[in-house]
Amino acid sequence: MEVRQITHKDGGTEDLVHPELYHAAFKSAYAKILDHVPDLADVQSGCAAKKRIAQYDRWFKRRGKEFDRASVSRQMFKVLLDRSAGGLDQEWLSSTVKNFEALFGKIHSKIG
Repeated sequence: MEVRQITHKDGGTEDLVHPELYHAAFKSAYAKILDHVPDLADVQSGCAAKKRIAQYDRWFKRRGKEFDRASVSRQMFKVLLDRSAGGLDQEWLSSTVKNFEALFGKIHSKIG
């Protein structure tokens, strides 16, 4: 099973998460590490890569640094909890939930 079966494009699990929601977790993970946390447009700027991880990895490599996707993953739950009180954009959440429901639906149909 591949992410493209759900999002209709190549990618990883991170690509199931709405781009703005993923970037919110990225900002949370790197707020105290980077001197300047880029906005999403900066990360995507000049990068032909479609996969989200490749975009962030490229941004870091251009600065001589390494991207740690696990740090972002660890912050995702925190971002979701912190913003569940109404601060989370519903489009971000709905899009992400829809993608993961589709993934788990496909998994269930394969094993069920």
